[in-house]
Order: sequence, then structure tokens, then C-alpha cells
Amino acid sequence: MSYEIQKAGRGGKVALHFNGAANTTIELNGVTNSAINVATENVTSASITAAYWSSNGVWTIRRGGSTGTDVLSLDGTGSFPLYQNGIVVSNTATSNIYVSLAGSGTRGTLILELSKVCTFDDPS
Repeated sequence: MSYEIQKAGRGGKVALHFNGAANTTIELNGVTNSAINVATENVTSASITAAYWSSNGVWTIRRGGSTGTDVLSLDGTGSFPLYQNGIVVSNTATSNIYVSLAGSGTRGTLILELSKVCTFDDPS
């Protein structure tokens, strides 16, 4: 699955944009491009604040890996701007995020917005 992480800098929000049909894990912290942290930042949790999707299959978002806890199941086309109502999906917010799009020949696009809680290393 192709995806891009649009980092808003230290702390704050992150947007994840997925396009295709496959499975991927996004790490809260790490040294690869699959992590949502930036330099000197340690992400302690990340809550889902919005989801926008379209597919001919079912998007599944889990926390804690491919066998982790299901937190969202999204089919068809829709939007879920939770933050507008003061709601977030924070189930197991300290775990990595696993995203899959199920079904033979399925394609789709998913945008997840996250709100990060972080600590920061001393830059000196």
C-alpha cells in the first residue's frame, strides 16, 4: 500500500494518506519514514481525530499490530470528523497503528488525522 505521512512538526497533528490495497503498520516512534515522530520528539500516544475514506472494500484500523484491537471499520465512502464534536478514538493510543484494506481486487483512499502527545529531547 502506498502511503505518505504529512507531519505537522513537533507535537500537534499528523495526517496519514493511504492509497491502494494492502496492509501496513505506522510506528509512533522510530527511525524510518513509517514513524510519525520527528527529530527530538518521543510520541507517547496518538489519538485518531478524523477519518475520510473511499473504497470498494473495508478499511480496518487497529492499534497494536495486525492482530491488535480494532478501533475503526470503514466501508464505502464517508467522513468521520470526530474532533468537531470533541471526540477522539483513543483506544490503545500508545500502540502502533495498523491499517488494512480487505477484499480481492479492492482499491481505496484513506486519510487519518491524528493528535499526538509527545515529550521532547533537549536539543542542546
